Amino acid sequence: MLERICLAEFPHLPSRLECVFFFENAVEAGHYNATVNSAKRMILYEVELANRRAPQHVADWKGTGPYDCDEWARRYWRGDIVPDRGQTPGPLCHEALAVTSLRVLREVE
Repeated sequence: MLERICLAEFPHLPSRLECVFFFENAVEAGHYNATVNSAKRMILYEVELANRRAPQHVADWKGTGPYDCDEWARRYWRGDIVPDRGQTPGPLCHEALAVTSLRVLREVE
């Protein structure tokens, strides 16, 4: 559904099938790990884009649902970010995509 909507309505954005996925800061990466992947250990690395001019997109990996119609995919590709996820402020769940490789700079403790 995401690729179909991207091709039809957002052809200027990169395909998720051709992208690397990363987070813009360690707080959001840690939040993702705690929310989605808590049963596994995630090794966190500081990276940089090999091609800084590569096509990119930032979306909300958690807040675009419900996932039962095309509209949630449109929200993803529009880059709609859900600003409030509860009673306490926290990470916004940004997911960055880029059509390039990444250079690993260092492991983050």
